[in-house]
Amino acid sequence: SKNGGNTTTRNAHIVLWATALRPRKPSSRWTKGRSCTNNQIGPLKWGKTKKTLTGFGFGLYTPADGPDKAAQGECSKAINFLGCTLQPKRCIPSVKSIYNMKDGVRETLASSKSAIKEALSKGSNLNSKHSQSATLDALGRRVYGWQKSFAFCNQRQPFEHLDSFISKQVADYHGFIVRQLGSADPKIKTMILGVPSTAAMFDLSKEKTTK
Repeated sequence: SKNGGNTTTRNAHIVLWATALRPRKPSSRWTKGRSCTNNQIGPLKWGKTKKTLTGFGFGLYTPADGPDKAAQGECSKAINFLGCTLQPKRCIPSVKSIYNMKDGVRETLASSKSAIKEALSKGSNLNSKHSQSATLDALGRRVYGWQKSFAFCNQRQPFEHLDSFISKQVADYHGFIVRQLGSADPKIKTMILGVPSTAAMFDLSKEKTTK
């Protein structure tokens, strides 16, 4: 319905599930003639819902027309929608969403490790974005943003599972940094930890002006 009400009957088995990051409050972007897809409208009986929304000037497309933004099936079965796995009274980040986040964590830390190894082996300057402090800052902001995008989920276990994975990855990364610092001179240590070299910054600026 327009106000997010439940119009299904007890015997309705085929439903449409729709959700959004901030339920309860209708979207201010809803205008006449646009699709009603930006609010939690619960399980709805397709035929009656389409007729009702059309009467209000909204549209409602089928899962075939918008597979990433709509799904159809029995209430007892889980569906994946906008990065979430949805079931009655259960909403959690989907397996794919968690996998993508894990992959992002691995990539962020691996990129820093690779850059540090190369800088040490060649005796070259390290791009500041790959330093320990910058890497952990970027990772922290990424994790924070990811959780906020799933703040409406109602089960804690997936987040605990992800925290455990991230903790192990960060611990491994910290061990790597400690090992690299052990054999490095003070200048390199400072660079790896994330404090910029003023001399290196001077050299870089000169190179840019001469090109």
